[in-house]
Amino acid sequence: VKDTNREKEENWMERSNAHMKNPTSEMRELSLQGAVKDTNREKEENWMERSNAHMKNPTSEMRELSLQGAVKDTNRESLLQKLKGLCYEYEIPFCQKEVVMKSIPAPGIAPSELRVRCDLATDKEKKDWTVWSIGTPAIKARQPVTIKSILSAKVSDNIVTFLTAMGYTFDYEYIREGTEAYALISNRKYIISISKIKKQAQELGEGFYFVEVTTMTTDEELNEAADALTSFAENLASVVELTKLEVSKKAVGPTMAPAKSSVQAAPHPHMQAAPSIGQQLPPANLGNLNTQFKFNR
Repeated sequence: VKDTNREKEENWMERSNAHMKNPTSEMRELSLQGAVKDTNREKEENWMERSNAHMKNPTSEMRELSLQGAVKDTNRESLLQKLKGLCYEYEIPFCQKEVVMKSIPAPGIAPSELRVRCDLATDKEKKDWTVWSIGTPAIKARQPVTIKSILSAKVSDNIVTFLTAMGYTFDYEYIREGTEAYALISNRKYIISISKIKKQAQELGEGFYFVEVTTMTTDEELNEAADALTSFAENLASVVELTKLEVSKKAVGPTMAPAKSSVQAAPHPHMQAAPSIGQQLPPANLGNLNTQFKFNR
């Protein structure tokens, strides 16, 4: 026991000994209660088993299932009202700076891409940094959702310097700012993000918010999770049409019709909190996916 905890330990032992000497003394039991239907007991136990398995091996690879879409700025409030009835938390603000690093091509070594994210929403001086390895979306025609493999870890603020020393080079960076909502249905968590994508003071997709719904799962429950995500998206169909990314092997940037030219927007107060890494991302290039977003008017 730590020296600082020795006194607490001794006090606890004294109380235990006192009760042993007088076992009929009255004690107080503090508790919290809840209830689960008989039909949900097995699901609850399975959910706990999955959580415990992932806690024992936190670096285990998970699958992220997602659907994407967009709404006009004027329809954002309608979407938030929908989420208010579906989610236990909604309209949680977030602001992230994402830096994409790519490995230097080498013979016999498959190229890799890492994404470094900095949380700009907090006011604390030391920002939270994470590094993400996100696989290329799997092309599975029978699945109605986008499927990616995900690995992530918390890191220190010198992660970009470390990755550069490991042979990675800066590719591009951008900022996502908006709100998130969290829903828990049948022991499955859904994250719904409504955001703007910015290249410094320039806003991509003028007049629209990008919407993404994601859930995490394992290979064993891939089909079940895909069906559940599709069913959840149907709850929002009257406000936003959510679809899977159209993935092609051709390396081109996403198209964001019918968004027009970019506009100047007021910079976020925390945008300068994370250092600029290198040359900025051209407005039309956000990755190697050929994406066609559908917009609800």
